[in-house]
Amino acid sequence: MEQRATAEPAISKTIARFDPVSSRSPAECERHYAEVHTPYARRLLRDVDDVATYHTARAVAQYDITGGWRAKPAAWRFVVLRFPAGRGLRLPPQTREVIAQDHRNFLRDLRTCVVEERLLVDRRSGQTQHEHYLIELDRHPDADPGAAVRRVEGMVQGLLSEQSAAYGIRLVVLNMVQAELAAAAIDEPGQRSLGQPLPQTCKVAYLDFAFDHREWAEEWFARPAVRSLVQDPWFAVARGYRLEVESAIDKR
Repeated sequence: MEQRATAEPAISKTIARFDPVSSRSPAECERHYAEVHTPYARRLLRDVDDVATYHTARAVAQYDITGGWRAKPAAWRFVVLRFPAGRGLRLPPQTREVIAQDHRNFLRDLRTCVVEERLLVDRRSGQTQHEHYLIELDRHPDADPGAAVRRVEGMVQGLLSEQSAAYGIRLVVLNMVQAELAAAAIDEPGQRSLGQPLPQTCKVAYLDFAFDHREWAEEWFARPAVRSLVQDPWFAVARGYRLEVESAIDKR
């Protein structure tokens, strides 16, 4: 396990995932999101003091049973926001309503999780580009939450034991889910974020990986030991995604 020489400041962090609306084609949803919604959000969040980072990501490939990345992604888009410790996204009610109304044009099933970020491996130096991968882990509804956390920690320890074979690995971040925020329907489910935590969630964790190059990443994920850890059948969801990531705001 490697840490940066200088500790990162404590932060608050959210990871949101969402799907395209069923009333429009995925291509039209992608066009609206890329050409209308994210330019609006960038301009808005740039001037919000509490927003430390704003990253968007599109799932372009999914980990398959052979250890390759040829499966169609079950996820569409992710958004990651970071804030100073103990803070969050605080917007006026009228601005929240503008955002919710625009969600009707492209988004459904918004699921926003408050996470605890744990930096496990950090070998970043002078790189200007990385290949990004995300592992999404959900427990079964009747599974014990404590058992799910222990299962994730076991997976992480196993993956860290395999990192010596991971040429070009730069970053491993464990995001343990602390709460999921409620979202209400407008035209379709989950289009209006309510900002209040649900009583419970089946979301357990997201694992972030960054590599120098796709070839090195996918060589490592193809290892049988890595595949057996990531594709743990104990979880209701244990999916890996290759991401296209855009850094819109980074004030760190």
